[in-house]
Amino acid sequence: MFTAVSFDIVLFCAQAAAIVLEAMPFLLAGSILGACVDVWLTPERVAKYVPSSRAGSICAGLFAGVLLPTCECGVVPVVRRLLARGVPSGAAFAYLLAGPVVNPVVIASTWFAFKGDPTLLAARLGMTLVTAGCTAAVLAGIPSVVALRGTGQAAGCGCGHDHDHNHNGGCGCGCDVNDAESLPMWARIARTASREFIAMSQFLVLGALAAAAFRSFVPGSVVQSLSDNLPLAVLGMMGLAVLLSICSEADAFVAASFSAFPWPALAAFTVIGPMLDLKLLPMFWASFHPRVATVLTILPFLLVAVMALALGQFVPLGGQP
Repeated sequence: MFTAVSFDIVLFCAQAAAIVLEAMPFLLAGSILGACVDVWLTPERVAKYVPSSRAGSICAGLFAGVLLPTCECGVVPVVRRLLARGVPSGAAFAYLLAGPVVNPVVIASTWFAFKGDPTLLAARLGMTLVTAGCTAAVLAGIPSVVALRGTGQAAGCGCGHDHDHNHNGGCGCGCDVNDAESLPMWARIARTASREFIAMSQFLVLGALAAAAFRSFVPGSVVQSLSDNLPLAVLGMMGLAVLLSICSEADAFVAASFSAFPWPALAAFTVIGPMLDLKLLPMFWASFHPRVATVLTILPFLLVAVMALALGQFVPLGGQP
C-alpha cells in the first residue's frame, strides 16, 4: 500500500537525483578545465606576472581564478607553492578565497542553477570579492615565508613533500608522483580530471542528499520559521555550507533547492562554503601560521554574515527576489 511515508521517500530520491544530475556536467567541466590548467599553467609562471604593489597584488589574486581555476579542495596546496616562491601574501590569500568562485565554470553553474537570476550571481561575486579583498588586505603585511607553517605536510598523498594537489611534480617518495611525469599530456589531464571528479562527486552527492532530506522531511513550520527570520536564515545556511563542504562548481544547485529561504541567505551559502568548510579547516591549520589560520577561519565568516544581513534590508524576505 502506497503510504505518505513512501511518497516522502520517493520525493526525497527524486529531488536528490535532480540536484546531482543538474550539477554533474559543471563538476565534470570544472574537473577537466582545472586539470588542463594544472598541467599547462604552473604557479611559478603565474608568479612572474603578479604586480609588486600591495593593492595591485591583491587585485591580481582576486581575479587569478579566471586563468587558474582551482576548486577549494586543491587551492591550499597551490597557495602554499605560490607563497614558497615568494608571491606576496596579499595576492596568495586573495586567490585562496576568491579563486574557487571567480572562475568561468562556477560563474556559469551559478547562473544556470538560479535560472539566470542576476541578483544571486552578482551577490555571490560581489560578496566573494569584498570578503577575499578585505581578508587579503589584513594578511598582506605578513612575509610569504612567515605565513607558512614550516614545510609541513602538504595536502595530497601524505608523503610530506610540498607538491601540488594533483601530483604533477615528482618528489621521489614512492607515492606515484613520478609516474605522472612519464605519461603523455592527455593522459595526465585525464588522470587528474578523473581523480578530481571522483573526489568531488561524493561531496556533491552528500550535499544533494542533505538538501533533499531537508526539503522532504523537515516540517514546513520549521522552514517557515527560519525563512521568516533573516539572521537565523543567514546563519543557518552558512553553517550548513560549512558542514556540507560541497565543491564550488556544484554548491549553487544545492543552494537553489532551498528556494523558501531569503536570497541573501542563499548568497551567503554560496560565498562562505568555498572559503570555509570542513575540508579547508584542517588544511588551514596544517599549512599556515596559527595567526593566519585564525584570520582565515573567523574574518570571512563575519564579513559574509554582515554583508548578507545588510543586503537583506533591501528586499523582502521569503525567497528569491
